[in-house]
Amino acid sequence: MTLLLISILSLVAHAPLRLTPAVRPSLARCLVTAAARRCSAPPPGTARESAVPPPPPTGRAEPPPPPPGAESELRSRVLEAAMTMVPEMGWSTEALAAGAESLGLPDVAHGLFPRGGAELVDHFYTECNARVAEEMAEKRAAEQDADPSSRLGTQAFIRWAVERRLRLVTPYLDRWPEALGLLTLPANVPAALTNFGALLDDIWYHAGDRSSDFNWYTKRAILAAVYKSTELRLLTDTSEDYAETWAFLDRRLADAVSAGRCVRQIREAAPQAGHTASVMLNTLANIAGLNSRR
Repeated sequence: MTLLLISILSLVAHAPLRLTPAVRPSLARCLVTAAARRCSAPPPGTARESAVPPPPPTGRAEPPPPPPGAESELRSRVLEAAMTMVPEMGWSTEALAAGAESLGLPDVAHGLFPRGGAELVDHFYTECNARVAEEMAEKRAAEQDADPSSRLGTQAFIRWAVERRLRLVTPYLDRWPEALGLLTLPANVPAALTNFGALLDDIWYHAGDRSSDFNWYTKRAILAAVYKSTELRLLTDTSEDYAETWAFLDRRLADAVSAGRCVRQIREAAPQAGHTASVMLNTLANIAGLNSRR
């Protein structure tokens, strides 16, 4: 009994102090409220502060909840501000804190991002994906009214899309190895795979692919290999305008075309083997949740 009592007292003594929500509102709510007050405060010198002191608080009531979407908007603002800090501070919690401070928020605002700098990488990745997806859609739309002979073929379009996407990384190229390292950490792998998978889907979709069979997997696997190998080549490229990287990309695409032919020949020569491989890939995709995407 004595040992049990000592154990309980030890746990209580070392347990972190937990305030109820009524006493300590969430960090996001506090930051949103602070940001709203900062935006609504009159400029210095435009109004005299009232000489009458405010009435004493009547209780510890929780402040009203922020409007819907306010926390998401605040996160986006902090992330955008933090991107300007990346060249100096890297993909780090320090960059998030500095971004928050530049908006007049306390540096503890980085607490909005539990995964730290990895969430900054995710933000950059999704923003780049969205930008390239928009450009691909615009390019295909412009080709509808142009001469059909000027329309880019599948290989040429993929080449253009991969180069365009990788060029968005170049302003942060010195820090990009750090970003890739963060994405390999176990806690960050699911988001990294989702973002990369979305990029592959978008490129193939705008390239004209509508396959839903075994080819769906082989095409994305081949494009993933082309993209990642070219990305790694870009990290060490010192040539003008990264000319060596784009030449490397051309060679990898040529290899991919050859690999595609080999896959088709194998499937034609051994239909049962192709069917078995297709079933295996479908099973793995279901386990990984890949089949939930478009």
